[in-house]
Amino acid sequence: MNWIPATTPELDNDDTASWAFGRWRKLADPIMSPRPSGFDSRNIYNVAAVSQGDEIHMIVRGEDAAEAPGHVTGRLGLATSRDGFHFEREANPVLVPEQDYEVRGVEDPRLIQVDGTFYLTYSAYDGHKARLCMATSTDMRSWQRHGVLFPEFAPFSDWTKSGAILPERLSQGRFKGKYIMYFGDTDMWLAHSEDLLNWTYEPEPVIRPRLGKFDARLVEPGPPPLRTREGILQIYNSADLATRYSAGYALFDLNDPTKLLRRSETPFIEPTRDWEIEGYVPLVVFVEGLVKRDGQWLLYFGGADRHVGVAATEFRPEMLPTDSPWLS
Repeated sequence: MNWIPATTPELDNDDTASWAFGRWRKLADPIMSPRPSGFDSRNIYNVAAVSQGDEIHMIVRGEDAAEAPGHVTGRLGLATSRDGFHFEREANPVLVPEQDYEVRGVEDPRLIQVDGTFYLTYSAYDGHKARLCMATSTDMRSWQRHGVLFPEFAPFSDWTKSGAILPERLSQGRFKGKYIMYFGDTDMWLAHSEDLLNWTYEPEPVIRPRLGKFDARLVEPGPPPLRTREGILQIYNSADLATRYSAGYALFDLNDPTKLLRRSETPFIEPTRDWEIEGYVPLVVFVEGLVKRDGQWLLYFGGADRHVGVAATEFRPEMLPTDSPWLS
């Protein structure tokens, strides 16, 4: 396999080694691309992933080449792998638009597993607004919808789009005993829950875009956050004023996960390959899936809204607390 740095040399200067992941490298070529026909024949991208036993299960966003460009409808499918690089994709989607609020697409999944149940957050698009929704499953093929999580979200005209859930209850601090979720785009917010289904959001964003930076246009959560020794680490997607998408880190306080402690000054992954620069939407690397496999972290991302790529970095157990579920 041909591995390359995940960012260009001039940007590879942000020293986050003490509180985030190490250096990332990515495969030079996609691990999945559109098929000749079917629900993912135009685009396949923006995927969520979980590791279960010997397999990695991935929920993929697909769009059909039979639909007109600019009027495609997102559907979610299932793919499975034993090594994290070669995936078998099921022919038919497992979640398709059924409700009025998702008539133009079910999109951009994030996935966790808690006590044998899979919790899927996804964006429901009706052609006007993208709303954050929840579905649950025990097999990742049959999904029970739980609807729009925030039917009214006045701070951003009911546009909530995406959500990444920490897959464990907090054991300390302001939200002790609760689950937390970072959600939204443009600004990023925090919500908390007793049961993973009913959520209450905090009134102010936890991070906003920064003028002059790689995240000047928007910030949006990536894969589910990670509890580390230093705090709660959230990988986030971003875009600059040229609408170039890349990803960075935000570290939040363990006792108050609305409190930002540290933040990347430069992205750790960005579009550098032709398939990340040219596609359905140009200049996009968009991350949503993170798993541990064979002594390394694997990070899955969409390239130019057309392909799926993977990046890897060493798994360092010393960055995690001794009771972290990732150490089991």
